[in-house]
Amino acid sequence: MIRRESAGGDAVAVAVLAGLALLVVLVRFRLRVIAVAAARGLLWDHAAAGGWEPGLAGLRALRARTLDVDLLMVVAAAGAAAVGQVLDGGLLIVIFATSGALEAVATHRTAQAVRGLLDLAPEQATRLDEAGTEQVMDAGALRAGDVILVRPGERIAADGLVLSGSSDVDQATITGEPLPAA
Repeated sequence: MIRRESAGGDAVAVAVLAGLALLVVLVRFRLRVIAVAAARGLLWDHAAAGGWEPGLAGLRALRARTLDVDLLMVVAAAGAAAVGQVLDGGLLIVIFATSGALEAVATHRTAQAVRGLLDLAPEQATRLDEAGTEQVMDAGALRAGDVILVRPGERIAADGLVLSGSSDVDQATITGEPLPAA
């Protein structure tokens, strides 16, 4: 299994390959193309291929005296194998690898969406000083209490309160609402 922090593509590939390998072993065993001992050996190989990373993570958790899902998965798969249910242990590893892949894909998509929102933020803002003079500056240099001027069509560079004037703001990229908010 690939680390869940990856972009997701590698984790999906590993989960798909693990599932296909398990399916091939099951079909060949059911068709009696391979013997029970060979099927068990292939399932052990499959379990080692799909479960080595969570196994290491589980051992690290055990060493740190913490309980996490990796440790529980390894114990459950080993327990299934110990009572002769190697197939169930292999299936557990495939399910765990698939859930890790789906989590990696979802995390990657969420990170991309947040990056996309951050890219929408304007780099500069028009700040009004105490005398009302306009000063164009980097949006990152704004401080709490600064007053900014937002002209029609401009993106808003900072959170705040409307002190004067009124307008509608397109918040579709943030809220998904298609109508501008007053």
